[in-house]
Amino acid sequence: MFKRLRVWIEIIQSSKSVFKNYLTTLLKYVAYKRLDPCKTIRVKCVAGGERSLTASEIYRLLLSLRIGSVVKYYCEDNTVELCSGSRAPLAEMFKIDLEAPLYGWRYNSKGFWELNGVKMKHVTTTVIEVFNKRCYDILKHVEGRDVIDIGAGVGDSTVYFALRGARRVIALEPEETYYGELVENVELNGVEDRVIALNECAHAFTLTEITVKYGVEEGVLKIDCEGCEYVVLAGALVETLRRFKEIVVEYHGSPRPLVKKLVEAGFKVTVMSPWTTMNGLPVGFIHAEK
Repeated sequence: MFKRLRVWIEIIQSSKSVFKNYLTTLLKYVAYKRLDPCKTIRVKCVAGGERSLTASEIYRLLLSLRIGSVVKYYCEDNTVELCSGSRAPLAEMFKIDLEAPLYGWRYNSKGFWELNGVKMKHVTTTVIEVFNKRCYDILKHVEGRDVIDIGAGVGDSTVYFALRGARRVIALEPEETYYGELVENVELNGVEDRVIALNECAHAFTLTEITVKYGVEEGVLKIDCEGCEYVVLAGALVETLRRFKEIVVEYHGSPRPLVKKLVEAGFKVTVMSPWTTMNGLPVGFIHAEK
């Protein structure tokens, strides 16, 4: 009960910091958020001006204010001032992990986010994992080698490998929307000359086909494909796996069959403790090196 009360006090404080009519705004928000989240509420801004916002927009704004990623809201152009020192359209806060500004990501008026020279169309949770939490820093042999990136998503890991000096990154992403953003992020970072982007789904013969087609030897393999690792890795030929110097796999379930295959191929394997669960299954990394 006290936790719930504290949350509401924080919400009221957040609302008061941006809306002159914060009490009526909150009352209407509570009334509309479940019944009709698209219904608009007229707000009067502390920074000046008035604007109609939907209950969903108010929720996103108040949540961003509460965690500290947003420090100010402007009615005049429907933008927010971020804790990282830039200004972004409120609509952008629906497309990113709300903690992105807390990690230092700044919005560029040209329509992308940037941090220490890295540019991304949107900063998702995986972008933070790759560039802030540095989840792939465990890989030691990226520079000067071919990297196969299975489950490339929006291209965060693809860009990361290219910027770390990979000779080539062969990136596979089957989902059309993610693939489009992958291509855009690769271009934003100027690494398209070292990236081969494939809008394809991985299967049991994928590794053999790619390693043969592109002549991969002593390469690096990254797999994060939400469960398909058991088909791709466990189904791969041992001879194909031996074409890699180092492998990192995100497992979704038991790591045992994956470890068995990697050991069979001559790798020294480390299974990292799961950091979360997905659909009740443990999720973690396996790192393998020769």
